[in-house]
Amino acid sequence: MIKEEKIRMMTQVAMIQKREERRAIEICGYRKKDYVSIQMIKIWICYTMAYLLLTLIGVICMGNGTQAVSFSRQVLIRIGCIWVVGYLGFLTAVLAMAHQCYSRRYRTAAILVRQYRQHLMALEDYYTERSQINDSSAGTTAKDK
Repeated sequence: MIKEEKIRMMTQVAMIQKREERRAIEICGYRKKDYVSIQMIKIWICYTMAYLLLTLIGVICMGNGTQAVSFSRQVLIRIGCIWVVGYLGFLTAVLAMAHQCYSRRYRTAAILVRQYRQHLMALEDYYTERSQINDSSAGTTAKDK
């Protein structure tokens, strides 16, 4: 019975560690604010590159038409304003969703790390208890001799 309990505890610890523990420990290595900020900076860079790429593709497609498109200065200013407002609007929405997502991911990782530590402490308590039982049983047999 005792060995089954030990095996079960060790298996739980190993399963948690193998599945998500490595990633959770990595995430919890940062403070929550730092982790979320780093992820949001990555998303900002990727979003900006994608927006610029889509703009470039749009400009290339407009230039490949059969008619040469010429815009007046006022039209170009309006297009530029629409582009900036669109960029900032979508960026705000994307960063808000990223903040929420990565905050939730950090909380989940913190819970996993806490559970992992509890399993490790239970396993350590088990081994401490077993070693005390073995020491006390070895001590009584030595006194009997």
